[in-house]
Amino acid sequence: MTTFSCIGRSLPRPDGGEKVTGLTRYAGDVRLLGMLHARLVLSPHAHARILRIDGKDAAVLPGVVGVFGGRDLPMPSPDPADRNRCPLALDRALFTGHPVAAVVALTEAVAEDAAALVRVEYEELPAAIDPLEAMKPDAPLVGERRGGDEAALGMHGAAGGGQALQEPTPPNVASTAHFTRGDVATGFRDADVVIEKSYRTAMVHQGYLEPRAAIASVDALGNVTVWATTQALFYTRSEVAEALGLPEHRVRVIATPLGGGFGGKFVLLEPLAAALALAIRRPVSLVLTRTEEFLATTPAPPSLFELRTGVRRDGTLTALEARVIFDAGAYAGAPLSLACLLLGGYYRFPHLDLRGYEVLTHKPGNGAYRAPGAVQACFALESQMDEMAAAIGMDPLELRLRNAVEEGEPMANGRPWPRIGLRQCLAALKLERDRRAHAPVGAPDGRLRRGVGVAVGGWMGGIEPASAVCRLDPDGTLSVIVGTVDMSGTNGALAQIASEALGLPVEDIHVMNADTEAAPFAGSSGGSKITYTVGAAVERAARDARRQLLAIAASLLEAAVEDLELVDRAVRVRGMPDRSVTVAEIAKSSMQFGARYEPVFGRGSTATIARSPAFAAHLSTVEVDPDTGRVRAVEHVVAQDVGRAINPAAIQGQIHGAVAQGTGWALLERMAYDERGQLLSATLMDYALPASDGVPPVETVIVEVPSEAGPFGARLVRRFPSRGPTYRDRGRRARRMAAARTRITSQPGHHAVILIRIVLVLGCLLAAAGCGDRSTGSAAVTLVFKHAKILGPSDPVPRLLREFEARNPGVRVRSESLPWSSDEQHQFYVVNLEGGNAGVDVLMLDVIWVQEFAQAGWLLDLTPFLAPGELTPHFPAAIEPATRNGRVWALPWFMNVGLLYYRKDLLDKYSLRPPETYAELVRQVGRIKSGEQDPALDGFLWQGKQYEGMVVNVLEGLWANGTRVLGESGTVFPEPDRAEEVLAFLRALIESGVSPPWVTAADEELTRRGFQDGRAIFLRNWPYAMDLFGQPGSAVRGKVGIASLPRHARGDRGVGSTGGAHLGVYRGTRHPEAAAALVRFLAGDAAERVMTAGAALTPSRMALYHDPELLRDHPSFPAISALAMVARPRPVAPYYLMLSTILQPEFSAVLVGTKTPPQAVAQARYQVDHLLKGIR
Repeated sequence: MTTFSCIGRSLPRPDGGEKVTGLTRYAGDVRLLGMLHARLVLSPHAHARILRIDGKDAAVLPGVVGVFGGRDLPMPSPDPADRNRCPLALDRALFTGHPVAAVVALTEAVAEDAAALVRVEYEELPAAIDPLEAMKPDAPLVGERRGGDEAALGMHGAAGGGQALQEPTPPNVASTAHFTRGDVATGFRDADVVIEKSYRTAMVHQGYLEPRAAIASVDALGNVTVWATTQALFYTRSEVAEALGLPEHRVRVIATPLGGGFGGKFVLLEPLAAALALAIRRPVSLVLTRTEEFLATTPAPPSLFELRTGVRRDGTLTALEARVIFDAGAYAGAPLSLACLLLGGYYRFPHLDLRGYEVLTHKPGNGAYRAPGAVQACFALESQMDEMAAAIGMDPLELRLRNAVEEGEPMANGRPWPRIGLRQCLAALKLERDRRAHAPVGAPDGRLRRGVGVAVGGWMGGIEPASAVCRLDPDGTLSVIVGTVDMSGTNGALAQIASEALGLPVEDIHVMNADTEAAPFAGSSGGSKITYTVGAAVERAARDARRQLLAIAASLLEAAVEDLELVDRAVRVRGMPDRSVTVAEIAKSSMQFGARYEPVFGRGSTATIARSPAFAAHLSTVEVDPDTGRVRAVEHVVAQDVGRAINPAAIQGQIHGAVAQGTGWALLERMAYDERGQLLSATLMDYALPASDGVPPVETVIVEVPSEAGPFGARLVRRFPSRGPTYRDRGRRARRMAAARTRITSQPGHHAVILIRIVLVLGCLLAAAGCGDRSTGSAAVTLVFKHAKILGPSDPVPRLLREFEARNPGVRVRSESLPWSSDEQHQFYVVNLEGGNAGVDVLMLDVIWVQEFAQAGWLLDLTPFLAPGELTPHFPAAIEPATRNGRVWALPWFMNVGLLYYRKDLLDKYSLRPPETYAELVRQVGRIKSGEQDPALDGFLWQGKQYEGMVVNVLEGLWANGTRVLGESGTVFPEPDRAEEVLAFLRALIESGVSPPWVTAADEELTRRGFQDGRAIFLRNWPYAMDLFGQPGSAVRGKVGIASLPRHARGDRGVGSTGGAHLGVYRGTRHPEAAAALVRFLAGDAAERVMTAGAALTPSRMALYHDPELLRDHPSFPAISALAMVARPRPVAPYYLMLSTILQPEFSAVLVGTKTPPQAVAQARYQVDHLLKGIR
């Protein structure tokens, strides 16, 4: 027997602590700068022609940005037969709840109010509600005849193959399936008993707690980013890109943690959210309400199974004939062929004829729900097996054992079954039943009826290609990067597989779910295939990483690879423990400057084409009160083949959850429609979900029949349909799932107990995890420090981090860079901190983010870690943004202040002094340009690109004109005429040629380079530029002076805005003391001194501006210090960036000449006022 060090151990989910403590951030928690909110207008009719959409009343509601119909969306080829290509109805509403319009507004409340004001004129049309009626030739036509997306079904494992029926079909039949074997007429002649019954299953909702949500944004180049509650990143990207007519590389999908999916969360809202964001050019959030979830999403489809079976008295099955009908709703895609395949597949029917029909009706389109198609098929077949067992007087379990198929026997499609554990599960269940010696009837008080039922469930399993990478990090840990969504603990399973394959402890394995921009390809988290497919890719990647690791170790140890072993985080020569090298040392030897070895980067890909079916057998006991209809689940036993139990605890958890959902499906849940297509159970008041006290105790028996293809023999673990107890004492059998209690009690005086089916529909999705023992030693603390690139002569951060490590044994710091752009940095933080996947302990923060992040709950309160007076040495303007409500949320690291740079050589040449007013600056530019006669020489450079830097320039202009954005009482632009004067002046600078037109696209670096190349007289920028101007090769070396910014006629001497960076600690860090110590160290006097000497940064500590050693290299420090003392911070408020996002397009419109200053100020005042009212 194979012995594993990691596989087969029970461990908790890696994200369990994060979820139970409420730190997980879901899609609905995502907040983006300037984000708008969308609400849907839904059709009240099951079938209606849309005559007119009138959004005038909604559009004039304050705060509304736009009202959109289907033809208003930027979708080049809308296809009404495909909801992803046509998310809003065009000409006809096809079901009650069909979205016909979308309203976008500043807040969710305004969008909700505006949606109620949209007037839609309909012409109600006849509707096809019942699938049997819809199959009639004269039934109302639902839509274009078209089969479902086989690729989408394949992601769930619900593509079953089979042939289409060779017969004419009515228009509403979207697809058909046909499986045959032998001759059913012969089979029925050979039978002693023929049973003919019909079975129905209800439409049910997946019942996830988190509603669907999609948030989309568009960058300046038209690239789309979508945050989504999706189980399939890459499929979602493809669908969004095709809907918008974009190449896939221009669409990025970020899957947020899921609050439940169960197969129901693939693509639905994402194309619409992306289209709205593309139309408006601002981020748009679309989050459904619970009622919209019931009305407008993709529930599991209802079905009808008409079965005719033959059986001999000895239990031999002779024939199966079936008509299967799936109600697909308005869009094709029901799991018809898979249901037919399973129906005729796992018991030995020598003769069969299975005919399936997928019927379109005027109800919502269907979606997957744990083993789509298998639940319905197994319910019907298992019910029929009980009917046959009763008819011939045979034990139902014995009948199943006698007819269960084995490896090599044919499926319904004629292909042989691979290795399966069906018989082993039934045998294990028989042992459990015999051990319990269940009584078939009776209950303690003699009045209640007790029933015992047996059922089998099976699932074929999904197959898709997958890839993974394993990156060895400098601290000796392994990062496993995959493109999947962790729904059921699969990250733990992948970590354990990597641990077993590589040889590192599982606590050193970190699985990261990347987005489509960075992740290796993987299929959807559906069809119970992640461990089976992606797990195999991870195993290959980990083995590849191990090979590379041992190759480096062999070189370092001067030994043969075959003589090495990996033990206790070190590679050593067998039999020679003193000759060893740690994994961390190997990692550093391949990642440091001048390294001789390539970094360890394992790659693994699979193209799994062989399915790994799994089966389970269930034994269920319930009690029924025939007078009241009360049903009580007594106990439930599950024997399930998992191939190899990676993590038994996770498997048991999945089975327990499946029992709960199966109970709901069998007894409680039903989306009921009336004859007009109106949903009668559109809230949780009407749609009953099982409560914890209604779920029976569950005992699991794990059966291991190793898969031939899965990692370490693992196969899928799936939610299997199991069929409930059968009442043998004057009982009748229920032939409908969701047999409501009213059916039991609706016939007063009826003494027969109707069969209650506790089903165990569903088993467990995904081969869960299994892991090795946790290390009992004290592992080193690793902190992740995220920071922007440090400009200047050298980057002193690595040296400071090594010094911190030396002072703090047992603490390691991993430095990771942020993008250069401040906006990109902010977006990175918001996405990852909101999503709870920050992967960071210490954050470098723009000074204006601290308030926002503190209010959002992302920052750790540093007050308890600080000594009294620790902030005092910093500039007051740097301290103010770091504090909130008397608490300290960040420490100042370096300081910026807006300065006026001028060409000393040119001003001296023309006997000019630095200008005190902007009017004087304009005159000096005119005089110098006239004298120089250099067409390449610009007058005044500043930052006019539409981003935060432009807002800073305007704020400084407002202060220079004696006004501000927010008045003392919260008034927006308290002196609008002065704001208009500032915007008019900035536009006039461009029109008059004082500033070049390209400043409207310029940031700090572009203007800095222009000035440094000698092409400008004046520059507004930050202090970092001064050191760069003095570098060898600079055209202005020794020619630059600094002064305060000028003033306008109605203001005082110009005041610069403060900027710079602070250091904070992520609230979710596991090492708050160590992280706080790192922040205090980096913000301390010695570290700031090092940063000032080695980088183009100005310190936040006042005393350093007068330090003799620093003054030798920074003679301008005293002047900068004087300006910093009077500098002003931007508005210190958590909503500042929202304010800035509103101001940016208005200010930019003036600079480029598309709006007048009064228009821009008026619109900005309105929007900011609306924002602040919502906040207050």
